[in-house]
Amino acid sequence: MGLQVTTAEGSTKPPVFAIIHDDIVGGITLITAQIPTDVTKIYEGAPVVESANTSGLYNISKRAKSTSTQTAATSITVVGPTLFQVGDFIGKYGGSTSSTITVLTRTAAGTDTIVTTDDLGALATATILVELAAAATAAVVAQHLPTAMTRACVNVRTCDLTTIDNVLVGAAYRASVFTDGLPYPLTAGDKTALTARFSFQ
Repeated sequence: MGLQVTTAEGSTKPPVFAIIHDDIVGGITLITAQIPTDVTKIYEGAPVVESANTSGLYNISKRAKSTSTQTAATSITVVGPTLFQVGDFIGKYGGSTSSTITVLTRTAAGTDTIVTTDDLGALATATILVELAAAATAAVVAQHLPTAMTRACVNVRTCDLTTIDNVLVGAAYRASVFTDGLPYPLTAGDKTALTARFSFQ
């Protein structure tokens, strides 16, 4: 039989982990209710932290990155698709105002438009925005500082976008990470929270 060559189209992502030293035994359970209904999967390297309310359940540390320099306005564009959703509280990392997301639109491939009740201040290119516990005019304190990262891509919705309740996924607890391979941005504060167990390249 002659050699058969099959071609297929696809895409590749940069690797997230150089090496995983330790993981959380038995994996973790992601809280899927906080994930937007049009998001079908969470990628390898998502930052997570155990819920303060329910032992064994983990929240995703929601972060986003601005697409460009933008003047203070209630409508901003970020690199998408983000994990934020309407009703979340969002603020500029290092900023002094947080507000409620009222509209979130997948404007174009790789871009989301977020509308908030109050403007978050001017944004530089690649400014990181974080989730907060509430809207306020005060120093922005990010909610859900991460303690681990998902070690695999995991589906959180079926093909018809039905939510898979609280999915199980492996999580790295100690690892060496390629920063360029991370699927979601991290703040300096996130990296500090992880530094005791993670190294970033």
